[in-house]
Amino acid sequence: MRRSLPAAAAAGVAAFACVVLTATATSAPEATAPCSLLAAKSGILASNLPMRVKKDAAGREGSGIDRLICRDLTADGRKDMVVSVFSKAVGVEAWVFFRAPASGWKLAFWRTGLMRAKVGVSGNAVNETDPVYRPGDMKPCCPTGGQKHYRFKWLRGKMVQVRAWHTGRA
Repeated sequence: MRRSLPAAAAAGVAAFACVVLTATATSAPEATAPCSLLAAKSGILASNLPMRVKKDAAGREGSGIDRLICRDLTADGRKDMVVSVFSKAVGVEAWVFFRAPASGWKLAFWRTGLMRAKVGVSGNAVNETDPVYRPGDMKPCCPTGGQKHYRFKWLRGKMVQVRAWHTGRA
């Protein structure tokens, strides 16, 4: 009897250690808050972004979060957030990028003052497409100058524009 009690205790301690190590290993890369609309809105409202972007992100008068993309763009093993903000008056007016350090979401980059932009992710890059308005074009409905495209990537600890090009009429 004396030998079976220590063996059972050792087995229990080993099983507990495996559970703790497994839980720690699987949850370590994730941020404390999930990538969600609520996290995106909360992050935008708590930021120093322009008030019009905050109001539109809150979802008033037909505006709100246009798109939420959850993907690791910083190659740190954690999902990051790309959020585009829609305004009823001008379409997508802004997009923001949140990193996911272990302590929670951190606003790391933003583009504001856009008009009818399209934002998406391809691989580890954020792509933005903006209509080009010529003099005399009615805004925001009728651009005639083609489209300007931008590609952004996380390099050396910050989001940087790595490419820009124009398609359509110049």
